[in-house]
Amino acid sequence: MIPCIFMLLAFFFRSRTAAFLSVLAMSTVLFIKTANVIIFQQMYSIVCYGTCKILLAHADHHSLKILIGPFYYIWISGGIILVLYLICCASVIAVKNIRRKMNESVLNGIRVALLLILLISIGANAKYTRECYDEYGKYHFKSEYVARPAFTFGVDLLHERKKEAAKIYREKQFGFFPEELPESSRILLSNWGLLHPQKSYPVMEKPFTKIVVIALESMDLANIHAYNPAIPRDVTPNLDKLSGSYLSFRNYFTASQPTSWGLNAMFLSRVDYEADLNLDTVSVYDLLQEQGYQGYYLSPVNGMFADNRVIYEKQFRPQHVLFLEELNRMFGIQAGEIWGISDDDMYKAALNIIQQMNPDEKFFMTVSTIDTHPPYNVSGPLKTQLHHASPFLNSVRCADQNLQDFLDQLMQTSAFDDQMLIIITADHSATHGENYNRRVDFAPDRIPLIFITRNNWFASAFPFDTDKLCSQIDLPVTLLNLLGIQAPPTFMGDNLLTKKSFAFTKSPQTLTLLLPENREISWSFAQDRSNATLEEAAVYDFYDRFYGFDDSAVDSQESTSLF
Repeated sequence: MIPCIFMLLAFFFRSRTAAFLSVLAMSTVLFIKTANVIIFQQMYSIVCYGTCKILLAHADHHSLKILIGPFYYIWISGGIILVLYLICCASVIAVKNIRRKMNESVLNGIRVALLLILLISIGANAKYTRECYDEYGKYHFKSEYVARPAFTFGVDLLHERKKEAAKIYREKQFGFFPEELPESSRILLSNWGLLHPQKSYPVMEKPFTKIVVIALESMDLANIHAYNPAIPRDVTPNLDKLSGSYLSFRNYFTASQPTSWGLNAMFLSRVDYEADLNLDTVSVYDLLQEQGYQGYYLSPVNGMFADNRVIYEKQFRPQHVLFLEELNRMFGIQAGEIWGISDDDMYKAALNIIQQMNPDEKFFMTVSTIDTHPPYNVSGPLKTQLHHASPFLNSVRCADQNLQDFLDQLMQTSAFDDQMLIIITADHSATHGENYNRRVDFAPDRIPLIFITRNNWFASAFPFDTDKLCSQIDLPVTLLNLLGIQAPPTFMGDNLLTKKSFAFTKSPQTLTLLLPENREISWSFAQDRSNATLEEAAVYDFYDRFYGFDDSAVDSQESTSLF
C-alpha cells in the first residue's frame, strides 16, 4: 500500500522525491515478498520484525566469528548497507527512465491502474483485519502477524488442492506398508524387539479418565541436577524430588526434533513429521476422543507461527486447539517478549480449564511450555530472586518452580484422584544454546518421563523397568494399552511394560537404533543401501515399513491432476 501511495503522489504531482521513494519502497517490498515466497514454502514463516528478532536471538555468534572473523558484525552490516545502496541506485535509474520515456497518456493510464490497485489493497486489508478481529480479538493486532502476506493464503489453497488431487493415490498410503522384509532384516529386527506382533499387555482395572501431559521446552535430563552434577543443586530441586519420588525413566529419548517433530512422535508414535504430513495417519487424540475423552492441546505461541494451527488441527486433531490467541481471548493472558506466553501463565490457563470441567468429564490434555527455549525467559515467583549469571540456569530454575507450583495447585483440586495421571516430559532434547551437554546439532538424547499419580500408586501397580531404553514413540502405545485400546499398525512404538530395551530415534538425516551395552546402529539417508551393513539395512527397513512410498509417484500424481 505504501508504494502505491508514493506512486500516486509522484504521478499526480510530478515529484522526483515521491517517485524515488515509490520505486525504493516497491523494490523493498518485492525483495521481502520474494524472500517470503521462499521462506514460507520451506518453513511456513514470513519475514517480519518478529521473525528477524527471533533469528537474531538464535544466531550462532561463535560460528559466525569463526567463519567471518572477530569483526563479523561489521562485515554483515556493510553487506546490508551495500544491498540498500544498490536498491537506491536502481531506484534512481528507474525513475529517470520512466520520466524520460513515458508520455502523458501512458502516465494517466498508470495513475488509474495504481488508484484501482490502491483501492483493492485497502479493501482486502480491511476485510482481512475485520476477520482477524472477529476471530482473535484486539490482542491479535499487537502482533506483526497481522502483516502476513496475502500470497500465503494462495499457497494454502494450492496446498489443499494438491492434497485433494493426490487423495486417490494417498488412500493407499496410510502410514504402514507391511511388505515382506528381507530375511536378514526380519531376523535382526525380531531379535532387537522392533517387530512387535499382536500380544497381550496389562490393562488397568479402573482406567485413567484424566490425563495431563506437560511438555517442557527443550528439557534434557542433562539439565536436571539429579542426572547431571554440573547443574547447580538449587536449579532443579523440584524436578530432582519428582524424579526420586515418582515413576521416572532414566533412558527415555526424544524420537525426533525440534518441537513439531517431537510432538508428532508423542501423538502419532512416528518419527518423520514432514513425511507424515503427506500420509493418512492416526493420532492418540483420535483414539482417545473415540472413547469419549475431550482432547486439549495448549500452546504458548501464536497459532500462525510456522503455520502450526493449520498443521496441528489436521495432523494431531485435538478437539480443542488453544494457541496464544485463544488463551488471550479466554483468560486475558499476554505474550512475553519473544516467543509467547510464559510458563506460569500457561499453567494458570491449564488449571483454569481443568477446574471448569464437569467432575465426570474424561480428558487428555497436553500443555507445552516455552520459557526454557533460547534466549531463555524467566517468569513466576522466582523471577526477581535469581542469582545465577547464566540466563539458561535462571530460566530452568524458574521453570522448575513454576512446574511445582502448578502441581501443588492441581493436587489440591478435586480432579486429582486415583484416575488422574500427570506425565512430566519434554517436547525434545536440547538442540542449541547453553545446555551443559555441548550438543550443537539435532542428535536426540535423554529427556524426562515422570508418571505422577495420587500416592504414587501407579509405580507399585505395574512393574516398569525404568532403566529400559525407550523413546517418545513408545509413550502413546503404553497409554493406549493401559486403557485397553489396541494401538494401530501405523504406530512405530511399543508398550513400555512389555517391550525389549531399545530406543528408535531420528535426526534430520540419520536414523539411530540404541541398544543395550551402549550399542548404536545408524543409517544416513545419504547412504547407498547397497553399501550398508546388514544391521544398517535392517534399521532402514524398519523405517521403510512406515514410510516406504515413492515420493516421485505422489509428486507425479499431484502434477498430473493439477495441470
